[in-house]
Amino acid sequence: MNLDTAALITRSGLLSHAEAVTVRATNIANAETTETPEGGPFRPLAVALATRRVGDEGVGVETEIDESGATPMRRHEPGHPHADEQGWVAYPDVDLNVEITSLAIARRSYEANLAAASTLRAMGRAALDLAR
Repeated sequence: MNLDTAALITRSGLLSHAEAVTVRATNIANAETTETPEGGPFRPLAVALATRRVGDEGVGVETEIDESGATPMRRHEPGHPHADEQGWVAYPDVDLNVEITSLAIARRSYEANLAAASTLRAMGRAALDLAR
C-alpha cells in the first residue's frame, strides 16, 4: 500500500467518524424535542458505517445516515403545550445511554484516525528527507 492510498483510507475514516459524532450529538440534543418544523417529535437518526473500496489497494469507510425508524414514545402530560386531546405527548425514542456510549466510541475512532493521519504525515516527511 502506498502513502496516497493510506491517506485516502485515513481521510475516509476521519470524515465518517466525524459524521457519526455529529449524528450522535444531534440525537442527544433533540432527545426531548416534541415538535419540529416538519411536525411531530424529532425523528432520531441512525448512522451506519460500511467498508468501501479506496484506490486500487485498500478499503475505506462509508457513512449512511437515515432516520432510525423508532416509534415515538408517549407520555401522559396533560398540561404540555404539545399534548393531544387525551393529554399524551409524543417524544423521540432516544436512549441517552446508547447515544452517549456511541458518541464516545465515534469520538475515539475519530481520534485514532487522526493519529494515523499524523503518522502518515511523518512517514511522508521522512521519505522526503531520505530523498534529499
